[in-house]
This record gives sequence, C-alpha cells and structure tokens, in this order.
Amino acid sequence: MDFLKAAIVEYFVIQVLIQDISCETWQVYLPQKVIGIQGSCVVIPCTFNYPGVEKQSNDITILWYKDNENSQQYTEIYHSKNNLISLADSYILVGDSGKKNCSLKITKLQKKDEEHYHLRVEIAQLGAFSFIKQTAYVSVSGKNLSHLSF
Repeated sequence: MDFLKAAIVEYFVIQVLIQDISCETWQVYLPQKVIGIQGSCVVIPCTFNYPGVEKQSNDITILWYKDNENSQQYTEIYHSKNNLISLADSYILVGDSGKKNCSLKITKLQKKDEEHYHLRVEIAQLGAFSFIKQTAYVSVSGKNLSHLSF
C-alpha cells in the first residue's frame, strides 16, 4: 500500500513539474494599426496563447471590444457564443479559436469604425483574460465605396 501511495505522489509531482516547464502565459499578437478604405472591409490579424493544454474551439469563447478612449468604456462588438451581438454581420471572426487564431473582419468599413479594438478570451475550466492594453487601431481612409459592387 505504501508503494502505491508513493507512486501516486511521484506521478503528481512529475505532472506539476511538467506543467511548470511547459507553462505559457496569456498573450495576444496583433498589429498596433490596420488601415482600411471606407466601404470595403479590413481584417485585424490576431493570434493568442494561454497557459495549460490546448483546448477545442467549443471550449474557447472569443469576444472583441471597440474601445472608446474619451469615456474609457468598451462596447462588445463580437461574441463567438452569442450571434446576436455580432451587430448585423459587420464583425466576423475569420480565425479558428481552436488554432489560437482570433482574426476579426470588419465589413462595410465606415468612419465610425475608426477606433481601438481589444480582445477577451474565455476558456472553459481555465479562466479568462482581457487584453485591454494590447489594442489594434483601425484607421479608415478614402471615399465611401459601399455603393460599388465587386
């Protein structure tokens, strides 16, 4: 019986050591600025990392926020588990969260879209992290092209 207890304790100690060696931190990688033409679309390329073992897409919730610098408030513009928030398909997740890709497409780009955007990732049985300090600024230039058909 003592041998079994010792083996179990050893197993857990090894697992903890392995976790510590492979431990990652919450990170996001996105450009500081993206430029788009009014009336077209723009993609904010984005990847993220989190501690622990890899999760499936259905365990990961992606949320995107538009930042209002003047009031320091955030408007939720995309929620991967709630399609009603996607604001009439103006914001589309084009990345695969299971592959740690959180790229966001903004369609029919307008001057009102010119703002800072940040990401929040929620992972089942792990936790959540808001990347408030790492934002991408979307700059909108040019004339409105939304009346053209391609």
